[in-house]
Amino acid sequence: MSKVNPYAAPQPNAENPVEEGEVEIPGPHNYASIGTRFLGFLVDLMVMVGVGLVVGFTIGIAAPSMLKSDLTVTSLVLIAYIAIQYHFWNTRAQSIGKIATGTRIVMLSGAKPSISNLVFKRYGMITILGLLPFVGWILSLVDALCVFREDRNCLHDDFAETRVMMIKKKVTS
Repeated sequence: MSKVNPYAAPQPNAENPVEEGEVEIPGPHNYASIGTRFLGFLVDLMVMVGVGLVVGFTIGIAAPSMLKSDLTVTSLVLIAYIAIQYHFWNTRAQSIGKIATGTRIVMLSGAKPSISNLVFKRYGMITILGLLPFVGWILSLVDALCVFREDRNCLHDDFAETRVMMIKKKVTS
């Protein structure tokens, strides 16, 4: 017979722990609010717009003929955006918007998610599904509207088995 208590609270993953004292085990008391998640999204959107402007102006000056292809410019903007966010996803499990709003992505166990989990399961899966003709926009809408559920998880959180949590403020004395 197994000695594992199925009713015990989840424990952090010792292999990939979140920095001590910053995030607790996920629970309703520390889920990021809908407003906080939306504000983080807006900050990330402004970062992407900024990256798009810089990439667009750079291409316009250096290689104006590339501006004729929307796919090329869009691809370069997406690559530049991912390159900027990658550092924060990998080191802190946060995007720039999450840093600004004091939230972090954690696994359901409370552990820090791996970069592959963030890039492929959390962001990649819903992005690829959102590109499907005819139904992609519906899936993207359903993903966003799922934040109104009691646990405030979107579909991309469910795919990656993650949760967006408020970071505990460290008390300094």
